[in-house]
Amino acid sequence: MDDAFKDCLENVFDEADDTEFTAELKLEDIPGWDSMTRISLVMEIDSQYDVKVTEEDLDGEKTLQQIAALVAERKPA
Repeated sequence: MDDAFKDCLENVFDEADDTEFTAELKLEDIPGWDSMTRISLVMEIDSQYDVKVTEEDLDGEKTLQQIAALVAERKPA
């Protein structure tokens, strides 16, 4: 998980100021994770990386590393 992806997360999670975004951190464990931040994260990933992810891609106990890998896999060459 690179610094650019961490910046993307920080743009979305305003309420998580004291949270350290580690690769093992699960989305559901981030303060403020709810349906609105889910939509915001989908939009931020699209804006920052030109990658389409769905809300369903974020379902389950996904870690930040899993989301970063999904973005990297779908990132245009």
